[in-house]
Amino acid sequence: MKKILVLLMGILFMLGAINVQADQKIVFSGEAYLDIPQRDWTSFDDVKNIKARASFDDLSLENEELSLDGSITYDGTEFAINYDLELMNSVQDANNAFMLVSDEKLLKEDNGDDLKLVHGAIRNETPMNKALINNKLREKPMISLYFFNENTNDLLMFEQPIPGKIKKQLDLIDPNSLGETNTDLWEHRVVEPRFESGDNISPMAAETRTISKYAYYETAFGLATHYIELSLHGNMNSYPGNSDTQVSSIVEVEEAYARASTGEQENGWSNIRATPTQHWETVDLGNGKDLFFEKKFDGDFSGSAPEVSLSIGWGPLSTNLYNTGDHLPNDSIERGGFELIKVEHDGDYNVSTESDYSGSYIRDVEQKYDTAVKVRNEDGTRGPRAVRSTWTVDFEAVNYDGNLSSEIAVVYLRYDRQF
Repeated sequence: MKKILVLLMGILFMLGAINVQADQKIVFSGEAYLDIPQRDWTSFDDVKNIKARASFDDLSLENEELSLDGSITYDGTEFAINYDLELMNSVQDANNAFMLVSDEKLLKEDNGDDLKLVHGAIRNETPMNKALINNKLREKPMISLYFFNENTNDLLMFEQPIPGKIKKQLDLIDPNSLGETNTDLWEHRVVEPRFESGDNISPMAAETRTISKYAYYETAFGLATHYIELSLHGNMNSYPGNSDTQVSSIVEVEEAYARASTGEQENGWSNIRATPTQHWETVDLGNGKDLFFEKKFDGDFSGSAPEVSLSIGWGPLSTNLYNTGDHLPNDSIERGGFELIKVEHDGDYNVSTESDYSGSYIRDVEQKYDTAVKVRNEDGTRGPRAVRSTWTVDFEAVNYDGNLSSEIAVVYLRYDRQF
């Protein structure tokens, strides 16, 4: 029996297993990559690599929550850590892995610690490409914990066998009782993206457009790719018997995905958010301009946008115009149905109007902004007329240090009508 025990301890040592000290602390050994480049980290030769050590007074699982209480030491400095982590199902491997971090929880977290947990996973059987620093744990049970020091840009990585007591408790958990993390990816929580447009936007107006954006997160472990594609389209409907026309303009997420540096792809989302500003204007095609008199916005988007800031442009017209409404320039309209845009007296009328959707964004497939205006011909002039919808889209990527990386694209849509 003694020989068997000695043999088992030798095997655990070979795997880089946890070390239980005499005072019952659990110790992990790991790697620290110091001052990693915040963009285009292409090689391990670019950084200094030293050993890191995590010592836990408490590493336990209770009520589907993993407790981490201890400290991490590297480069001569010790950092206290204290986490209570809810177990979540993996997006990529729900039958084999539990995740400990989600983007939403990471953004809400503000514990003032220098080290932030940017990845945590417990795997019953570790895929070959998921053991990044401990090859001996491939196809074996593993707990992985990655921390990031935002002050010094140091990445700390621990990959160790699952402690026996936790492994027994995991076997009793029903995955159906757990929520799901939004992503298994971690690269976008550590480095900043390099943006690239998927197409060239023409300055010419059209009835439909498609624009796309890539965000590349490169580390020495590989390249993670995030992608979003927006469809911009609309239509024009005239009302029989009068000169009024409704023009709609919609921008929605047509496709989105996030591909890990290890190759797995998660469809339906990316870390790229799109926030637009929209400018409507009537176009004079030689027969005068229509005026706007009603406007609405709706859709399925994230963030806070209970109302949209509104600005109105004017121009002269020598007739008594539609003169009823609720909203003045620089006012706002609420989400939902059409609202009247007030037109002032003595022949002033609005030929342009702008909406700012700051504070909200679309990111996931099928999220959208659905907008519309109603235009009216007041002077009776017949002939072709047009309405142009210009979307200025701000693409942003959350960097998880409180900052945003962003790029802007401008898209022109035009809808022609005959009156």
